[in-house]
Amino acid sequence: HYFSVEQKEDHIRTTYRKLMRRVLPLVLLVVSIVNGVSLAASIYAPSTLVIAHRGFIEKGVENTISSLVASAEAGADVVEIDIQQTKDGRFVVFHDATLNRLANRSDAVYHLTLEQLTSITVSADGLSDTIPSLDDMLERAEELGVKLLVEVKTHGYETDDFLQRLVNQLEEHRVLHTVYVQSLNNDLMEELERLEPRVKTGSVYAFHTGKLPSTTTDFYAIEDSSVDSSLIDEAKRIGKPL
Repeated sequence: HYFSVEQKEDHIRTTYRKLMRRVLPLVLLVVSIVNGVSLAASIYAPSTLVIAHRGFIEKGVENTISSLVASAEAGADVVEIDIQQTKDGRFVVFHDATLNRLANRSDAVYHLTLEQLTSITVSADGLSDTIPSLDDMLERAEELGVKLLVEVKTHGYETDDFLQRLVNQLEEHRVLHTVYVQSLNNDLMEELERLEPRVKTGSVYAFHTGKLPSTTTDFYAIEDSSVDSSLIDEAKRIGKPL
């Protein structure tokens, strides 16, 4: 039986497709396992820091003193908190732009003074606490012996000198050498790096693909779903923590 050239080509294509349907899933599985093992090895390396995001929120409301204390008791190396500037130019520890989610109020953070904000009770999952100032959080963290990773949230109503105000406050608490400060606004962090090189500055990327961006900041903070072993290796080659 003889086959035409077209029939031979069809036969080859069909055989190739069948082969790929069988082999490709296996190849992908092997690659995933290798990447997973490599990633796990990096994650659980002795140099890896355990960071409590907004504190230990199963034991305390996010970004509050109770979640900070619970994080320290659970053995976290670092506690991540979010700060915003208040109406009177001071710093409060709070994530959202408004108080709606945690305090059932429509007020925007920048519309209220620090005194007003720190008198407000926030609640979540049956837990309650009051909104802390950055001063409160820095003082308690020092008492607990835990480092802070401060994420700067901007709302567009900051004072012109708000970065300098932040540096001054960190200096008052003598944490310029130990605190980490990060933001989604890379330009802001590069400005902070120029203003006060002793502060460890970080660039936050909620989603990332490809090579690591070039930046003068000290470390990268990338959503874990975007991180794989190659990205970790690249960060090591660059010499910046991830």
